[in-house]
Amino acid sequence: MVDQQNMPKCQKMWYLKTNVNGEAEKLIRHLPLTEDSYDSAWKMLQDRYNNKRMLTTALLNRLLQQTIISIESASSIKALHDVTKECLQGLTNLGLEICSWDPLIVHLLIRKLDRTTHSLYEQSMKHPKSLPSLDEFMSFLETRFHSLETLGNKGRYSDDQRKPAARSFTSVEANKSSKTNCPLCNGSEHKLYSCIKFLRLSLENRLATVKKFRLCTNCLNPGHLATRCIARNCTRCAGKHNTLLHMGNPSIRPSEKGNDQPIRHFPQKTEIELPSTSSKAVNPAHTSASAVAPKQKSYVFLSTVVVDIKSSEGTYISARALLDSGSQLNFITENLSKRLNILEFAETMRILGIGEGSKRSDKRVNITLKSKTTYFAVNFEAFVLRQITPSQPSRMINIESWNIPKDIKLQINISMSLAKSIYY
Repeated sequence: MVDQQNMPKCQKMWYLKTNVNGEAEKLIRHLPLTEDSYDSAWKMLQDRYNNKRMLTTALLNRLLQQTIISIESASSIKALHDVTKECLQGLTNLGLEICSWDPLIVHLLIRKLDRTTHSLYEQSMKHPKSLPSLDEFMSFLETRFHSLETLGNKGRYSDDQRKPAARSFTSVEANKSSKTNCPLCNGSEHKLYSCIKFLRLSLENRLATVKKFRLCTNCLNPGHLATRCIARNCTRCAGKHNTLLHMGNPSIRPSEKGNDQPIRHFPQKTEIELPSTSSKAVNPAHTSASAVAPKQKSYVFLSTVVVDIKSSEGTYISARALLDSGSQLNFITENLSKRLNILEFAETMRILGIGEGSKRSDKRVNITLKSKTTYFAVNFEAFVLRQITPSQPSRMINIESWNIPKDIKLQINISMSLAKSIYY
C-alpha cells in the first residue's frame, strides 16, 4: 500500500488521489497536493472504510450466499472454489482465526454441490470417518474443474437436453437460436409433439415413429436416451415416457376446421362442479380459481401453503406460496424480495406459461424456507417477477355450505410459486 512505501508524503498524496475513485475520491477531492494534506486524507479514509465488522460481514455473506450448483460444469465449480478461497483469505487478513473452521466450511460448501460432484467427493475421501479437511476439499474442487475443462465438458447435459418439454405448465425458452425440425414433416420448424401428422397417428404408429427416428421416448427429441432425459415424465402415470405415448392414451385429433396450429399440452387439472348460487346475499367468505373448460360452473382450485422465509437479518417473514406441480422453476414477487432485503443476482430468464403469454425475469435470489408446523427446511433459487398471479379470488363463489375452519382465510395474495421438486 502507498502508506507503507518509503517516499515523500507529497508523492504519496499524488498516488492516493490518482488511484481512488467514487465516494473515496469525493471524500478527499478538496485536499491539495501537499505533505500536510496526506496525513489528513489517510485518516479520513481510515475512519470511513476501516470497519472490521462491516468487512467481515460482507465476506461472510459472499461466502455463504454462493449459488447452488444444479448442473455440474467447470465454470460453476471453479467459481465456488475461487470465491471460497478469496473470502477465507480476506477473513484471515482481517485477523480472524479460521484454522478450526474446516468441518463447518466443508459442510456448507458440500450443500452447494450438485449430486454428481458430491458423490465424486465422497468417493475421493481417503478417511471418510474422519473430519473433513478444507485443504483436501479445495484440492478436489480444483482437480474436478481442471478435469472438466480438459475434457471440454461444460455441463452434464447439452443445450437440447436442458430444454424442458412444452408439455409442462411452466417452461423456459432456453436456446432460441437453435431450431429443431420435425422429422415427420421433412424439415418443418416445429416440435414432433406439436406435429398434426404425429397427433393423428395411433399409439402404435407413434411408438413406431419415435423408434424409427431414434428419438427419446420421454421428450421426443434426438441425441439421448430416456434414462438420461431431464424433461418432465408422463403426466398421467409419472412413467419415464411422453404423455402422448402413454398406454391407453386415445389419439388426439385436430379440430374439425383443420386448424394446423401447434398444440400445447398442459398437466391435468382437477375440476370441481359447484352448486348454483341463489339470489340471496352471498356470504363474505368466498374462494376462487381459474376456469379450464367451457363449462360455466367448472373451476380449478389452487393449492397454496403459508411458509416462513428467512430475511437478510436472520428473521423470518410469513408468505403464501402456490404449489405448482407443473412448474420447473421457483418464483418470488418483487415485493417479497424487497421485504426480505436479500441479495439479488443479475440473470435474465424468459418464462413461458405464467399468466397469459410470456414473462421475463432479470433477477435471481437464494431462498431459505422452513415449515410453520414441522422441522422441514430447504434452500433453493427463485426468479423474481413483478407478479405471479392476480390477487385471489378472481371470482366470487358461494361457500356457505362448505365446512371450512373459521381461522382459514380464502382471500389471499400469492407471493411465491414452488416447483414440485421443493415440496414433493
